[in-house]
Amino acid sequence: MYMRKIAFLFPVLVFLFSLSSCEDVLDDLTKFTVKDTSTVSIPATTVIELPITIATPEIEIDLSEEFDNNNSNKDLIESAKLQKMSFVVKSPSTGSFDFLNSVELYIEVEGEEKVLLASIYDIPEEQLTTINLDVTDLELKPYLTKDNYTISGKIKIDKTNEAEYEIDINSEFLIDAKILGI
Repeated sequence: MYMRKIAFLFPVLVFLFSLSSCEDVLDDLTKFTVKDTSTVSIPATTVIELPITIATPEIEIDLSEEFDNNNSNKDLIESAKLQKMSFVVKSPSTGSFDFLNSVELYIEVEGEEKVLLASIYDIPEEQLTTINLDVTDLELKPYLTKDNYTISGKIKIDKTNEAEYEIDINSEFLIDAKILGI
C-alpha cells in the first residue's frame, strides 16, 4: 500500500520540481544589466579641506533601448539593484587616487529619499587609477523608473591635488523585469 503511494507521489514530485526549475530558468531570462557612465570634476586644492562635497549634474537616463533589446519597458521593472560602481581617472593622464581618503555617493529622485548608493573608505596610496566602491543592497526600482536621477557625493581628501580631476563613475545595474508578460 505504501509502495503505491510512493509510486504515485514520485512522478508528482518530479513534475513539481521541473516546474520550479522552469520558473527559475524563466526568471533568469528576465534579468539584464544596464551600464551607465557619468563624469564628475574634482577641483584642484591647495589647502586640505575635509570633507570636500562634490555634486554631479542631474544625470538623464534613458533605458528604452536596453528594455527594447530585452523585450520589456521600464514599467515592467520588478527589481533593480546596483551591482558594481567604480571611479576611473579620466584626466589628468598621470593622475591617481592617492589624494582621496574616502568617497560616499548618494542617489535621489523627486519623491524618494536620498540614499547611500556606494562608498569606499581608507583608500590606499598605491597610484590607483581605478577604485571599486562597495555598493549597497538597496532596491532601486523607484529611482530607475523615473526619467532622471541625481547622483551626488562627499569625498574626503588627505592630500592636496594640484590639478583638476575628471573622474568617470561607471555603474552597472541588474534589472529584473517582466518580459512579454512573464
